[in-house]
Amino acid sequence: MTTDSLRPLSPTFHLTLLAVTGAFAGTITLASLLDIEVVAQGQCRVVPLGRIQVVQPEFAGTISAIRTSNGNRVEKGEILIELDTRDAVSERAALLAERRQLTVEDARLQALQDLVSERLDDAPDELVSRIYFPPNSVGSDIAEQQRLFVAEVSEYYASLA
Repeated sequence: MTTDSLRPLSPTFHLTLLAVTGAFAGTITLASLLDIEVVAQGQCRVVPLGRIQVVQPEFAGTISAIRTSNGNRVEKGEILIELDTRDAVSERAALLAERRQLTVEDARLQALQDLVSERLDDAPDELVSRIYFPPNSVGSDIAEQQRLFVAEVSEYYASLA
């Protein structure tokens, strides 16, 4: 036998083996002591005894309440789950605000179109009164569109000169 085959193993090897074994043992210990909550997402299928019925929402969302449990009989039209409406409500509010903004912008553009088609020579500040803004328009939106209108009319007059 040679002296190379009887040489002791490296201390680094022992430390690595000890660290891996400790990590494994720690993971097993924590897994047995702690509760792990599992959240799953996906499509669902409710299978009654007689036939297959696919239950799926009309709109995607987060379930806020489940009104029945496994094994209960349900009637047609009965609410089984409720979806969280916060996302839909905030999206609706954003769309309504965008609609108001676009309505005010449309009024400004309509006034510009009338100006060009009628070939008016009034001062831009006087033409602002010709813009019809809907009653539900927000004051800050109106002021912004009036400022843009004056700037665009001034630019239009400059291009004609």
